[in-house]
Amino acid sequence: MSRLTALNLFIPKAPQLPPFNELEHLELHSINFEGVQQSLMGLHNLETLFLSCEQVKASLPKLRLEGLPKLRHVRLDDVFPAELSLPHGCRLDVKGEASDMDQVIGSAWQDALQHLHACTCRWTVKPWTWQRYVDVQRLPNFLSMAAGSIQELSLVEEEVAGDFPKLAYLIWLGPAIFCKVKRLSIKLNGQVYGDISGWIHIHIRATVHLDSLQIYAEFCAYHLRIQW
Repeated sequence: MSRLTALNLFIPKAPQLPPFNELEHLELHSINFEGVQQSLMGLHNLETLFLSCEQVKASLPKLRLEGLPKLRHVRLDDVFPAELSLPHGCRLDVKGEASDMDQVIGSAWQDALQHLHACTCRWTVKPWTWQRYVDVQRLPNFLSMAAGSIQELSLVEEEVAGDFPKLAYLIWLGPAIFCKVKRLSIKLNGQVYGDISGWIHIHIRATVHLDSLQIYAEFCAYHLRIQW
């Protein structure tokens, strides 16, 4: 068992792990991460860590990983510790509901966000709220703490259903935060019905050197405008 190098668990509660001396890659997909901090401290050869919670938002008091010197990539999907620290040079990717991330990610993430490489922000639009515009110009505030670090940004809209007279997406990428962004992805997942039309307006400053732009909008017609 000590020669195990990769472990992938889908389990309701993250278990206490023995000190796997050779473990390099760990994925934990769970809804309860209580005690995971203690387990990780014994994995001194760990190189990649992926924690995800697919059904609900998971929280934990802290995730201090600076004591794992070989750790080079951490990915958190809907798992948001109140405090996060990483070893030098470790890449960080995060994914979650935009409002949830802004509620949890604060000054205790300040140093870790200097390692932020990729971020996926979700917005859930519900028909009974009568929300007509998704203004993603107002990106989560925590991204300002990652200024100059983030290289991949994904904006995802989900669960739109019902008759909306118009849907609008306003995206503005300025150099103060997004000067190193190379890849922008916009994915509109919601299924809409009726006579739906909308528009997507993307404004990218010339000093943002974007290499790749991907837009996915299958279920309704959009007018697209890209301004440089």
